[in-house]
Amino acid sequence: MTEPNFENLLSMRADDVKPPPTLPAGTYHGVIASQKFGKSKEKQTDFVGYEIQFLRAGDDVEQSELGDINLSSKRHTANFYITPNSLFRLTEFFKSCGINTAGRSVAELIPEAVGKEVLIPVTCTPDKKDITKMRNEFGDVTGIGA
Repeated sequence: MTEPNFENLLSMRADDVKPPPTLPAGTYHGVIASQKFGKSKEKQTDFVGYEIQFLRAGDDVEQSELGDINLSSKRHTANFYITPNSLFRLTEFFKSCGINTAGRSVAELIPEAVGKEVLIPVTCTPDKKDITKMRNEFGDVTGIGA
């Protein structure tokens, strides 16, 4: 996917700017495109984030509702906190991706998730600020490799 041109975006008429379309509820297939480390905004908790490139809609997605949504332009980030109480979620994620964890450190496993296929559960809920609009919520991402 090519990066948008900053000048072109800023030259758009404000009245022509529309929010991206809401995805229909269901499960989507994706691939982990990249990984980065960060800190949460509020508590500054360390995390590893995986950027996921959408590939296709699953069988449970109503195809007629997809319309002209270009899934290849969709991205989602799955963050896993690196704390004593939540590290197990990351190791479970590795196992769901088919990554062999036996005798290996979490640090050496983190980059191995890049390139793995995953499932992204998506639901639709009314927007809290405007209940006439729908928004997407993303569930826990799991691998397809187990």
